[in-house]
Amino acid sequence: MWPGQSLTDLTSRVVTEIAGILRIEQLDWVVVQGDTSSAFAAYAAVCEPIPVAYLEAGLRTGTRQEPFPQDINRRLISQLADLPFAPTATADWPRFSAHPPGAYGRPLATPPGQQLS
Repeated sequence: MWPGQSLTDLTSRVVTEIAGILRIEQLDWVVVQGDTSSAFAAYAAVCEPIPVAYLEAGLRTGTRQEPFPQDINRRLISQLADLPFAPTATADWPRFSAHPPGAYGRPLATPPGQQLS
């Protein structure tokens, strides 16, 4: 962020600049992770249109305002994702996903204490 830059300005700048890169790169998929405004690369991808895989899908705090804006970002990005990947076996992504369970196969989850191979 720049000094004095609003969250709205930052998010619109991220989307605009990422969209330009996506047009040049001609990607098959965009993978986004996390819940910061940079993860709104997902929105730019949908507009291009490029499918989106979202790591950390399903994480929620239960309130949109804590932490702000991260929980709102998670909710919005989950709605844009074509392929959600839940980070834990307990992440309740189907309840919050725009896609019905089984629409794209099961979400990939890492059981607690284990790594994917």
